[in-house]
Amino acid sequence: MQLKDIFLDIIIGTTLFKIARSRADAKQVITAQSPQIFEHFVKLFVFNLPDARDHWIIELNAFFNIINRIYLKPNNKKPDKNTVYTWMLFDSSPHYDINWVNGYVQNALQGEYKGVQLYDYDAANVLNKILSIIDRILIDIAQPNKFISVEYYL
Repeated sequence: MQLKDIFLDIIIGTTLFKIARSRADAKQVITAQSPQIFEHFVKLFVFNLPDARDHWIIELNAFFNIINRIYLKPNNKKPDKNTVYTWMLFDSSPHYDINWVNGYVQNALQGEYKGVQLYDYDAANVLNKILSIIDRILIDIAQPNKFISVEYYL
């Protein structure tokens, strides 16, 4: 590797070059995180697995940190909360509603969470709790260096 290649790698690896994205690219990254975020929140609020709680929070932090590192071209500004919220909830697939929550739980109980005890839950309450937490997280993500951990919002 030549010296110029090393410097180019250093320059490209800077925050500005690493995370400034087009709106289309940012939207794609955010919509890709959405299903994992919703699934992990459902796991957290429905499945009674205390030993897995920290693991799910770590994964949620990883998904939200991907979103948190997004800045938009050309001004290197963070996307606003409403834009990210819309991309996560309305422009991603699947459509998140009560039926989705119940369907996810039933599928999980037939698969990887077979035999797992559930908390006493109501799908509407779970969905509202998830949406409320996401809303508060995205308010902080819209500001540089404000988001720290999902655990703060639980």
